[in-house]
Amino acid sequence: MPVTKYFMERIEILDQMLGGIRRYDRENLIDHLNERLGTAGMKQISKRTLHNDLKYLKEVKEAPLHTPKGDDNRYYYTRPFSLWNMPLDETEVDHLRQAVDILKKAMPHMLGTEMENLVSKMENRLDTNVEGKGDIIQFERHTQASGSHWIKQLFTAIRLKAALRVSYQPYQAPEPVEKVFFPYLLKEYRSRWFVFGKYQGEKRVVNLALDRVKQIRNSAAEYEKNDVIDSDKFFLNLIGVSLPYDAEVEQVVIRVSSSLAPYIRSKPIHRLQEVEHVYANGDIRVSIPLYVNYELRSTLLGFGKDIEVLKPATLRREMKEILMEAARRYGKD
Repeated sequence: MPVTKYFMERIEILDQMLGGIRRYDRENLIDHLNERLGTAGMKQISKRTLHNDLKYLKEVKEAPLHTPKGDDNRYYYTRPFSLWNMPLDETEVDHLRQAVDILKKAMPHMLGTEMENLVSKMENRLDTNVEGKGDIIQFERHTQASGSHWIKQLFTAIRLKAALRVSYQPYQAPEPVEKVFFPYLLKEYRSRWFVFGKYQGEKRVVNLALDRVKQIRNSAAEYEKNDVIDSDKFFLNLIGVSLPYDAEVEQVVIRVSSSLAPYIRSKPIHRLQEVEHVYANGDIRVSIPLYVNYELRSTLLGFGKDIEVLKPATLRREMKEILMEAARRYGKD
């Protein structure tokens, strides 16, 4: 069967329709399919094309398609089925692997382990679509954060260098505020998406959590070029995504207990960390040049009693106050 433009998109729409609750006779099926194709900006099809599409689903994809017969003149799936849940065959995985290899050779600095992980996921899916066979590798499954539907619009605006009017409501604000915003960079951190840029009339970089964005509209304002963030350098001394205004890099020095030391050596708090000293009892002193922000404090607090902040004095004082307040809360029992 010749594969024409939009063929697979059309097949996927047809697959969704046939897998739903509704059952269609031929006239209703082609009418509703053409309506959805038109909404999606695709060309409408003839009855002959519909016949070929149904044949493709039944014979090539082995869909459990009921076709009109006897007293039942409707089309539908006789059991739960979806093209999205079909296992990949070895040829498809092999083709994907070849495509990734070609892309890695053409753009070695643009593809990393993410594409390799994607292929591994598909290979794992292929190997485990056999009844009674379990996973040989499991990947972390993230929840779908609210606000992720803004990614495409923001990505396009960054690529086209377009100004936006963004309505944003920080956690502590009672109401959202709309401002002209110039987006420069999208970044994911701990399953949440953020956009970095600046507001019209301001000179400092701001980051907006996409789950706090209420509305995005196009703006007629002239786009201001990025003069506030160099992505290669901006995150070099940063844990997370928040950067306090006018912050400067500080040498963060911590003492790590002997029991935690092997873990911190093998899984550094930050890639720039250095072990400065090993104490007689096995404790280690670690130094990291970082901006002090919320994510750094949260990371350090996560290690509990096994770390002690030595420098800078302001961070040591903040950590002490946080831990004393925590102790007071637990002391209420």
